[in-house]
Amino acid sequence: MLLKANRNSYTHDPLATIAIETTDGRKSLEVIEAYDVLVHVESNANAAKAVIGTYRTENQRSSATPGATYSTTIHFPSSLPTVPRVLVALTKLQFWHSQYWTVRVQSFSQNVCRENFICTSRAWLGTMLYNVGVDWIAIEESGWQSGVFGTGDITGWTPTDILEHRIDFAKPFEDGPPMVFVAFNTIDLDGPRNMRAYAASIDYRGFNLAVLRGEESETIVHAAAVTWIAIPASDVMKKRNAWIGSFASGVGGTGSQITHDHPNRWDGHVDFGFEFKRSPKIFVGLSQMSAAADKQLQLGVTTSDVTTSGMNWRIESWDDTMLRSAGANFIAVDTDYC
Repeated sequence: MLLKANRNSYTHDPLATIAIETTDGRKSLEVIEAYDVLVHVESNANAAKAVIGTYRTENQRSSATPGATYSTTIHFPSSLPTVPRVLVALTKLQFWHSQYWTVRVQSFSQNVCRENFICTSRAWLGTMLYNVGVDWIAIEESGWQSGVFGTGDITGWTPTDILEHRIDFAKPFEDGPPMVFVAFNTIDLDGPRNMRAYAASIDYRGFNLAVLRGEESETIVHAAAVTWIAIPASDVMKKRNAWIGSFASGVGGTGSQITHDHPNRWDGHVDFGFEFKRSPKIFVGLSQMSAAADKQLQLGVTTSDVTTSGMNWRIESWDDTMLRSAGANFIAVDTDYC
């Protein structure tokens, strides 16, 4: 049979028949065995091979227990051609009885296959984490490089140190310095919740990854881990299938407007560096925060109203959290996967 794609739909058939027109105008039928047909009616030839999604728990505060683990199986829209690289970034944190307590959270992917993966977030020891949110991205693009780096990868690192490490790309980028995304996937700290992750000195061979605590010397970073993704300049400037940017409570990025009408919320808008052919999918993660130690730590970042040229964003906190500032990095991706 011939495969037909409905608008915004996908078709999968293990034994697909594809119509082929020859140079002399004749048509023939060719059978492709065990072939995944993934079609989008508005597909873009330059679309990135990546799937993006969000996972959030919605628990009541009364369910908070020390050292809780939250885990779920996430299924891709269709079986992917290859086993992807799956990376996660924190977007929402809700701790209970976190005043003066160590804040501990770790998110990661495991058991990744072509059909699905397990997304896990956990606290440990006495930390009571009752809600967590993560964004995830499954990457098949061979030209995109990615990884996770943290304090545990540095021999002899101590909590009083500032993490600054050179990340060397597995293969230098041939078209010049890439765009680099960084965001937290693991946080373990005492004192004022004041820390920031960023990429600097980016060139075609690598970049410097830094995790800094705030000016308050009481902040103790016991451990931290960061997800990083490097996208070739050609994908940004020529294919125009991805853009990396940032927003924060004080700075919203290029073409941004920020409102702070609610004491626990910042709303803003950010423009992309170019106009996509269609609205992209958004992968976002926390990259900085500054909050008081003697209050609960509950904060989250979300995006909405995504268009071809930009999107709205929100940073908010709950209960008695005293959030002085926060920020996030994002990747906007033109992908055929819904």
